[in-house]
Amino acid sequence: MVLNSHHKIIVMQRSSFLRAEGSILFFHNPSVKDFIESLIKDTPAFCLNILSSSKYIKQAHRLWGALKDKDDTTPTATLSQIKEPFIATLLRLKDTPPLNDLTFASRCIFLVDVYCVYRKQELLDAAKEIITNIRSNERMQESYSVDDWCALLAEAQSMVVNAPSIMEVCNEAIQLIEQDPERISSLIEFREIATMMDSFKFSEGFQKKFKNRFQLYVQQEAFYECRQIDNALEIEDYLSDFKKLARDLGISVRTEEEAIQDHLSETINHEDRNADDHDYDTHRERLLSYQDDERRIDLMFNDLIDR
Repeated sequence: MVLNSHHKIIVMQRSSFLRAEGSILFFHNPSVKDFIESLIKDTPAFCLNILSSSKYIKQAHRLWGALKDKDDTTPTATLSQIKEPFIATLLRLKDTPPLNDLTFASRCIFLVDVYCVYRKQELLDAAKEIITNIRSNERMQESYSVDDWCALLAEAQSMVVNAPSIMEVCNEAIQLIEQDPERISSLIEFREIATMMDSFKFSEGFQKKFKNRFQLYVQQEAFYECRQIDNALEIEDYLSDFKKLARDLGISVRTEEEAIQDHLSETINHEDRNADDHDYDTHRERLLSYQDDERRIDLMFNDLIDR
């Protein structure tokens, strides 16, 4: 194997202040990092060299983070000078494979963030193109999660006020989420989408599917998890988020009461006590109170029950 000058430097510095990930170098020493970032901010020519040699969009993302003043949409002097090359680099790298690079959702967030500073429509068009390609490419769909696109909507939420055109990207992301409700597979994702419904317009058809999906998720996942828990207090804690989200969505879910009662009985009669006697007796007393009280399921599942 013949090493070029770049690889020779990496090999030489491998045990020193440099850390290599592929073709990208990172500095262990924070003071070195601060020095490099200071140099970048004051040297547009250095930034142009970085952009011209970048192979991953995350390299441009790190450069952007070093140059942009946080929460400020006014370009710094250096950002103003490298505007066109920076945009050209993003458009060149936006479709690179996500392995070892930013996720597609993170790229869209990045493009929207850059648009807020440069106000160039091709940045929003690039973000929309990324989402459109995912919607039409099943192989690309395998590499994204609903949580990623909820993050995009959350980031864009505050930006739309000052840049209404960003809603074009948001609408594409919403269509991607609506395309396959079955991909919603965690309580966090259900909660995030429910929150987004207050700010973005999801179709009525999707909202109905979303609520049905949540009901099914509770029946298949939440109650299965409850049967794995031997502590009534932990069951209540686990279900508190489900109860709150159900109230927010205005829906109820029919539970398997007999299965839950059986689980409580099994817990009480279980001979293997992992906790000390005092804790076990406390939990046992509480479980017995649930078992003997006709309201035991109400106490645990509250608004999730549709009698």
